[in-house]
Amino acid sequence: MTYFHHKRRVVLLACQGTRGDIQPFLAIAQGLKEAGYEPIVAAADDYQSWIETGDLAWRRLGRDVKAWFLEEENARKLTLSPVSALINLGELLERPLQDQVEDLLTASEGVDAILFSVLSHLVCDLAEARKLPAAALLLQPAMPTRHYPSALSPYPNMGPWLNRLSSEAALRARYLSRRKITAWRKDVLGLSPKPASWAAFTIAGRPVPKIYGFSPHVLPVPSDWSDNDHVVGYWFYDPALRGEPDSDTAQSMSAFLAAGPKPIYVGFGSMPIPNAQENLATLKDSLRRLGMRAIISRGWAGLELDPTDHDQFYSLGEVPHSWVFERVDALVHHGGAGSTATGLRAGLPTLVCALGFDQLFWGHRIASIGAGPKPLPMRNWSPERLDASLRALTTTERFRHTAQAIGTKLQAERGTANAVACVRKIIGDP
Repeated sequence: MTYFHHKRRVVLLACQGTRGDIQPFLAIAQGLKEAGYEPIVAAADDYQSWIETGDLAWRRLGRDVKAWFLEEENARKLTLSPVSALINLGELLERPLQDQVEDLLTASEGVDAILFSVLSHLVCDLAEARKLPAAALLLQPAMPTRHYPSALSPYPNMGPWLNRLSSEAALRARYLSRRKITAWRKDVLGLSPKPASWAAFTIAGRPVPKIYGFSPHVLPVPSDWSDNDHVVGYWFYDPALRGEPDSDTAQSMSAFLAAGPKPIYVGFGSMPIPNAQENLATLKDSLRRLGMRAIISRGWAGLELDPTDHDQFYSLGEVPHSWVFERVDALVHHGGAGSTATGLRAGLPTLVCALGFDQLFWGHRIASIGAGPKPLPMRNWSPERLDASLRALTTTERFRHTAQAIGTKLQAERGTANAVACVRKIIGDP
């Protein structure tokens, strides 16, 4: 008797960015694997061990992300105002774009479909050349709408016309590296130059399906988006939700927690911080004036406490957010999409101190839904402003009640399963 073994469809997930950008993709990869697909996560060298520890396949897409982020000139441009950062976007993406060109061809060998992140838009050209189905997995709203501005806008609302225009401008910024994209299409893929009339997120002029990993409870679905835009809820990676720190960290933090009132959490993730120790001193002074204890994450910026700080502050290394957030009273963070999602799921009031990218957008959303005060970008810190924001964060009961209600809704959401169902419709069964 002859047995025929069904070959599972191989799906490449091409993602670039920091840990907060990659982790939701691991949730989708895990969901695809459980649904019968064979997912491969293409990401930078930094993440190989982390991805493979989760029993997921890895291929290279880019090099040392942390080193690139912390290069002095890149760090300066990344933490400019959102408008200035948008102007510098083309230059900032030059090296990541070159890394994509070198790695995408190898990473995509033998795959049946590609899912890609906002920074991996060259996949559209690759999918066109290889005639592969593709879809964008996005953590921020990308397509223009009259209901709110681009995720890179510093303003919560600019009016219907300017809201749409701001998103159009952000999409066009991807083509500031048009020369390199044209060379990639012509010299490597054998394609003609992409016509100027083709919008972003298109393959051969046809719109690519877009699956959004945020919740309609946080950002309502715009009524003027097309059926090609699918808002399915947040994507939480199970190993991260179940993760725990090493025993030494757990023991020392438990001792700190037992020594006084419940602290707040302060962390800025993978972001470089201009004048990091000076800004940390401003923060600590404000917390001392208010009599507040805090767990302060060192992050990629390497925020270091003084030996005399340890009665009021705890210095935290790399620990899963979900574990820490269960033990704190409120959150202060940069407003990254991942930190925002995990913090809201935990039901905690949040103050966003944005540093760049889409962070101010999410800070405005948190304030808009009533789960925290208005965002306070770090570049706008002053003793008076920081005191007022921290006081509002921890004493406004409305923020706490709303955050808890949102958390209950997000815990019931099935964002990853919804996303996998969308992928199945787009690329077919396993």
